[in-house]
Amino acid sequence: MSPDDQALLDYARMWAPYGGPRRGDILVEFGMSPAHFYTHLRRILDSRFLGTNKFAPGELVRLHAVVNAQPGPP
Repeated sequence: MSPDDQALLDYARMWAPYGGPRRGDILVEFGMSPAHFYTHLRRILDSRFLGTNKFAPGELVRLHAVVNAQPGPP
């Protein structure tokens, strides 16, 4: 996983308990639209490299729920 992917995942993990980051914060933090952020996060969550991260119980489920609550392709 690239350092940029790890940073995006860490950011999403930090905000997942609150329903995800605010739309404006995504643009400021990563310079991308929320749609691109969640599409990229979805790819990270579906990647084979995700297994190298340690998740608290229920954390991965929460991340998927945040992504799936966003408009866009599944």
